[in-house]
Amino acid sequence: MKIRPVQYFSKEYLDRCKTMTPLQILEFEEDFQKLIALQQLNETPIKIIRTAKQEEASHDRDTETT
Repeated sequence: MKIRPVQYFSKEYLDRCKTMTPLQILEFEEDFQKLIALQQLNETPIKIIRTAKQEEASHDRDTETT
């Protein structure tokens, strides 16, 4: 049986996500799909935690290209 991933987000994280660019949203989706595929290969539970520093670095990369 295939288990569907469940994501829980805090209100603060959702508020921060409202400012994400389409490229940042796409990167998040791609990263999440890769992690789920890896989890299914390893059959071990994973937990995704993105720190504010990682979010800021991602944002900085996106603003440099635009």
